[in-house]
Amino acid sequence: MDCIEYAEASASTPVGITPLHARQFVTFVTRGSKCAYLHISEGMALQNANTGKLASYLVTDFIKSIWEVVG
Repeated sequence: MDCIEYAEASASTPVGITPLHARQFVTFVTRGSKCAYLHISEGMALQNANTGKLASYLVTDFIKSIWEVVG
């Protein structure tokens, strides 16, 4: 989460990859390999609900991509 711009984390930054690119990356990597789990580290949704929403989108994209590979 530290590398995603404006995501609330221990080292939040206005510079980094966009949330859309993070979602696309998770989808791309999951489809191209046999991923077993997704580790989302240091995301804090204390004051910004968008960080929690982003984390849920990343998990959803991960699960959808796994089902596309398996199904």
